Amino acid sequence: MQFIDLKAHQARVRIALDRRLAAVFDHGQYVGGFGIWELENALAGFVGVNHCISCANGTDALQVALMTALKAQDIPTMIYYPNPLHLVGVFQGLGYKRGEFPVTEEISDEIFSLPMHLHLTEADVARVAEAVRGAEAVRGAVA
Repeated sequence: MQFIDLKAHQARVRIALDRRLAAVFDHGQYVGGFGIWELENALAGFVGVNHCISCANGTDALQVALMTALKAQDIPTMIYYPNPLHLVGVFQGLGYKRGEFPVTEEISDEIFSLPMHLHLTEADVARVAEAVRGAEAVRGAVA
């Protein structure tokens, strides 16, 4: 069942869409370019807040919200491997391509690290665990 006539919709927006895509191709800023700034400002205005952070998907939104909630409690987080190791420059000579290690790629997109070091006490571990468990409000705010 078709809910919307996509061809008719595309015909209405095609010229503007082609113009915007051409501008992106011309300036070459594919990540964090002027279009992202414009989108985030428009979204912030639409929902009535000062700032908005665009995300690639719902998992990213949850990750940002959880990391922010932990930071508010002075619990540091870090993304150590934003790119899977087989795609990092030093290993490119091995010839691996995106898609050859799908689990590794998925994990690198979704995982961030919580505090872990030799001087972490049991009380520290309990505080971090409680903060993560207490992030129920984060899920509700994003959902």
